[in-house]
Amino acid sequence: MVGRFSPPAAPDSPPVMPETPSIALSFNGTQAPQLVVEAVADPRGRPRALAATDDLPPDEFVFYSSIILGDADRAARVVHDLERGTDVMDSVMWWDLAQPFRKTAGFRRLIAAVGLEQLWRTRGWPDKCRPKGAGDFVCD
Repeated sequence: MVGRFSPPAAPDSPPVMPETPSIALSFNGTQAPQLVVEAVADPRGRPRALAATDDLPPDEFVFYSSIILGDADRAARVVHDLERGTDVMDSVMWWDLAQPFRKTAGFRRLIAAVGLEQLWRTRGWPDKCRPKGAGDFVCD
């Protein structure tokens, strides 16, 4: 319905277009999101992208970025500090991108600390993990 929410444009005037928001991949004054996207396309940018997250609070963005960029140790440290750490971790720990994360000692410590290792030993192992003796396990 023309004019329902605004007066109709005069017949000889160009249509009024709403302002298009610019798409900038940044938040809190950092270009970290843009650098992460660029580093996915060009892995040579990974050190710069990870450095851009150094001064950010340990949040879900830093966790996901660490997984995506292959810094499994950082991801393991960050997830410990997240209020919903295991919920966040559970949503990505089986991604193919998270394979390096699953192979770290930090991941194994985290799994043990939240009780998943005991659960897996009792109820069965996930497809990508298996026991390695009585006190350890490995994941692919």
